[in-house]
Amino acid sequence: AAVPNGVVVFGTENSRHGNKINVATETYSASADYTLGRFTLTGGMDREEAAFLNLFRQSSYGVLGYTNVANFVADTPFAFTRSLVQTGLPIADVSEFEQTAIFGQVKTELSNRFNFTLGLRYDWMGSAIPPTENVAFRNAFGLTNAGTIDGTSLLAPRSGFNLALDDERNTQIRGGLGVILGRNPWVWISNAYGGTGVGRFGQALTATSTPAAPNLATYLRTGFDPANPVGTSPTAPPAAASAISLTQPGLKLPTILRGNLALDHKLAALGANLTLEYIYTDNMQALFIDNLNLRPTTVGADGRQRFAGNASAQPRIAGFQNVLRLKNVKEGGSRYWSIQLDRPIRKGWGWNAAYTRGNAKEAQNMGSSTAGSTWQFNAVFNQGAVETARSDFEIRDRVIAGVTKEFKYWRDLKSTVSLFYEGRSGSPYSWVYTTDLNTDGFSSNDLVAVPTGGTDARFDFATLNAAQLAGYLRFFEQNGLSRYAGGHAQKNSHLQPWQNRLDLRFQQEIPTVGPVKVKLFLDFMNFGSWLSTDLFNYIETHTNAINTGIVRNVPGASYNAA
Repeated sequence: AAVPNGVVVFGTENSRHGNKINVATETYSASADYTLGRFTLTGGMDREEAAFLNLFRQSSYGVLGYTNVANFVADTPFAFTRSLVQTGLPIADVSEFEQTAIFGQVKTELSNRFNFTLGLRYDWMGSAIPPTENVAFRNAFGLTNAGTIDGTSLLAPRSGFNLALDDERNTQIRGGLGVILGRNPWVWISNAYGGTGVGRFGQALTATSTPAAPNLATYLRTGFDPANPVGTSPTAPPAAASAISLTQPGLKLPTILRGNLALDHKLAALGANLTLEYIYTDNMQALFIDNLNLRPTTVGADGRQRFAGNASAQPRIAGFQNVLRLKNVKEGGSRYWSIQLDRPIRKGWGWNAAYTRGNAKEAQNMGSSTAGSTWQFNAVFNQGAVETARSDFEIRDRVIAGVTKEFKYWRDLKSTVSLFYEGRSGSPYSWVYTTDLNTDGFSSNDLVAVPTGGTDARFDFATLNAAQLAGYLRFFEQNGLSRYAGGHAQKNSHLQPWQNRLDLRFQQEIPTVGPVKVKLFLDFMNFGSWLSTDLFNYIETHTNAINTGIVRNVPGASYNAA
């Protein structure tokens, strides 16, 4: 057998080595209402307590590398890597989260056509178990790796109103504005518990190292215990450098300011309801991961910060590899408006249609559960800078429509057939170089610089003949990149093709005992592609198992020697 290009990987995927999580959650809540004239008063509290036991040790069963199939058959590896836990320390990480809130609200109906709601909520967070302090890291970097969300809090005011323009409430204006605290993203915070650099280290051996990489037969016989597969060692390897993940002390959970303004109007002629709505969202606290141990060198000809290399090989501070910090930024948000017509089922028929348009921005998509892949796969121009651009999750334009037909074949049991259509803008994607242009240790995450022409001083085209240069410049023109000439293509600058999808649903009421009925339904997802893949071209795009970002590549580039 031959592998002319690429690699063959088999066995347990390395992120499944030592991978287990147990979560115990308890929630409590209480609330009460009191009516006083035109006012309704509401007050209450809620509390969530969660305990986590998280085992995540990538490559902890051991990974062997072979240069070719023949060497694999002969069992002569060129490399062996394994994540190890110091003997006597727990192989899993334990952490806790608590969130307690009290809230109050007053709703008043000043008339039968106008009501107003004003509320206030106060949340405070607890995390009684911090990550293990790495004293060497604190001394080297001047900050702690034991930061948590413990003690953080948020005061969140909210308001809303509803105004009917007529007594029959045929036309209403409604809206609201409020601060909203997001759900607890503990999967990101837990990285700091497994990435302390205390009693956690990696082993990397080669065919010529001392000791040398073991062959598979020897490793299975003497180095691997199936009953305790996660690797342990009584001491760290000599000169072992630690990879660190940390949470910014006092990190605040994702928080947004959201407001909406809407108009609802009943269209008597159609028997339908018309809605116009605008929704505003602003990130008050978003999450962002940066790398504190990249060593900057020079600035490239295109203005891009360059680095000495991967932090494992060329760190800013020796003795440490990647130092990934989870912190808050105040970047990103969205603006969307929509129009909708909805006609409830009447005389056996119902339908609805809507159109939405808007934009969403972010600094980092937080699309992975690990700090390393979230940081690594974020397309950037200046690594480490907070660059706000179109969100990976933006849907610029969206059209939906549905029609429902209701039948009664027997007694009062309803049979329903529904079609649902969705047409939307394709997912955003970025243009990046295939090479590691900024030398941060990772390729395919550097946004492309776009030349103004063959004389752009930022570029050296001396190795290209006239035809090759013309073809290179034509590539940017044909792919819509020329509008960034003189600068660089923004993250998610382009959209994939428009997507059309059609779904089908059957629903049947079935009698049981007395007045009780059971509804049985069958969904045919993406039904349209069965009719015509030309008309209904919806596909699920799978680009990278650990990240949501989509990229397209420009042939590799490099900087001239200084």
